[in-house]
Amino acid sequence: MVGDEVDDDINAEDERKRQAEKEDIRTVAGKRELIRTFLNRVRDELLAKVPNMPEEWDGHELIWLVTEKFAYEQLTAKFACTDEAVWRKRVCAFNNERLVRNL
Repeated sequence: MVGDEVDDDINAEDERKRQAEKEDIRTVAGKRELIRTFLNRVRDELLAKVPNMPEEWDGHELIWLVTEKFAYEQLTAKFACTDEAVWRKRVCAFNNERLVRNL
């Protein structure tokens, strides 16, 4: 049927647009996808370590481990930027936007 082919083409094009939007970090969808992917990766890495954790660890140690992981991720991001002046400028702009936008 000709109508079904047109619908399939429209649906395929819509899906391509949605995927392209997810890949563009400047869009809301792109930002959500990056956050989702990042948090899922960190979650999976931490959950993989659970069998090696001492039984007596409770919420305190687990929270310390999680915050340490995020601190490590922050350092990794810093070292990915090879120019210290560029890094400082981006951090300053980030902190300003975070305060202005109440993030």
